[in-house]
Amino acid sequence: MKLKLFPCLSIAALLLAGCAQKVPNAQQSSNTTLAGAAIGAVPGAVIGGVAFPTLGTAGGAAIGAAAGAITGYALGNTTNLEKNINASGARVIKVGDNITILLPTDYVFDNDATDIRPSYDPVMSDIARLLTLYGARPVNIIAYTDNVMSGSLNYKVSKEQALRVASYLWDHGVPYKRLKVVGAGDNNSVATNHNLIGSSENRRIEIYMRRNA
Repeated sequence: MKLKLFPCLSIAALLLAGCAQKVPNAQQSSNTTLAGAAIGAVPGAVIGGVAFPTLGTAGGAAIGAAAGAITGYALGNTTNLEKNINASGARVIKVGDNITILLPTDYVFDNDATDIRPSYDPVMSDIARLLTLYGARPVNIIAYTDNVMSGSLNYKVSKEQALRVASYLWDHGVPYKRLKVVGAGDNNSVATNHNLIGSSENRRIEIYMRRNA
């Protein structure tokens, strides 16, 4: 566990959990990489003959294959990471160019706490790796609560939880300049707060990003 300075954030929000990296399925990633290389070779041959006449179609195909392999590798990694995240109880939701990772707060934190559960560290690590694969696109982290506590306390808890998630992501490779944090308190409920199931659904963290921003 270590401290890092996060601009405009309190030091108390920056105590971070350790990282347990996962290795994607090697065979699946390899197949996706090879497919990307094969696809990239075709347009590469055409482009190479025009943009790089000294290389010709063979050289263009090689360039295209290399670029396709890189793209294929990245796509394979995102697919594996998304499967891991979805299998954890969180959800990766894609609508058009928008990507939302929905985290049930009860999975990430103990009740009304701001320390990430050690058991959820591998999932948070996968989320950080997934976000880094999408380059420099802005990431919004919005935390919500139920309405059991007072409004002011709900805002405080949700802001601290959002800050903790942002701090974890930053510590695991996501540049802080990409991260925007919102503590939304008990606003925007998605279920009733009159029973335990509904309250649990309202306690959530949404990590939102435009894929092609």
